[in-house]
Formats: sequence, C-alpha cells, structure tokens
Amino acid sequence: MNPQQLSKQTLKEAKEILSNTKVLDILANYGDVRIGGSFLTGLMLGPDIDITVATDTPRESAIKFVNEIISKRLFQKIEYGDFEKFPRKNRNQDHIVVLALEYANRKWEIEIWFTRHHYEDQIELEDKLIKLPANIKSQIIEAKYKRDQKGLDKHSLSSVEIYKSFLK
Repeated sequence: MNPQQLSKQTLKEAKEILSNTKVLDILANYGDVRIGGSFLTGLMLGPDIDITVATDTPRESAIKFVNEIISKRLFQKIEYGDFEKFPRKNRNQDHIVVLALEYANRKWEIEIWFTRHHYEDQIELEDKLIKLPANIKSQIIEAKYKRDQKGLDKHSLSSVEIYKSFLK
C-alpha cells in the first residue's frame, strides 16, 4: 500500500473506531471535546487519534472518564498520566488518558488531554495545515511514511517537526 492509500485507510479505520466505541459521545459528558491532529488536518498515517477535552476540572474529569471507560470495556489498555503534579519537559501540564486497542491488525492509540483550555498553538498550527494544498499534504504524508520506514519513532522526529518544515 502506498503512503496515500495508507493515509486514506488509516482515516477510515479511525472513523470506524470512533463510531464503534462512541468515545466522543462519552467524552462530551466531561467537557468541550475537540478532535485534532492528523485526523482533523487530513494527514493521518499512523494509528493514533488526538483529542482534547476542555473542562474546569481536568483531573477529576480524567479520573471519572477512566472509570467509565473501564466499566464499559471498550479498550484493551488504558493509561493515565498526571503531568500537572509530575511535569515533563515538552509536555502540557495537564492530565492525559491514552486508550489502546487492536483494530484492523494494528495497535491503535487515542491520546486524550484533559485541560482547562484548548491549546491555541495547536489550533493555529492545525488551521495552517488544513489550508495547505493537496500536493503539499501528500508530501507531508510521504515524509511521515519515510520517517516510519527509517525506523524513527515520533520522539526522534515528531509529526509537528515534519509539519513545521513544510510551513516555512
């Protein structure tokens, strides 16, 4: 499968996961839900979905969400991170929940940040990416594909670094 076909297949699978699990409907009970990242911008390649939930109670909302998701048994694995009390370099000081699921022979992750406000810098970047012409988006998908083929992970060369290199 070429990078463009893989991108379309990944988006299709992401939509199926969101539909099958109803995770966006569940999250709506905890705050203002915003799906972003490569799903929003049309630049999907890897099996991951990025979501933020803006709420007045990030920690409490994240914990309640985790408990609800556990009780519903929709995901294989659930991770919770408290980056407010335990800050990490280059990470938002918020609460994160990562949902893992095997789907279509791939390991999927849904990364959900519980925060007080949606991230303005992320929204600005995504708005720029959405407006890019199709040929540039194709080049970005190719660059992400090449990163994966070289065995580089997203910590060695993040998607955001790739995006910014095309926006200069």
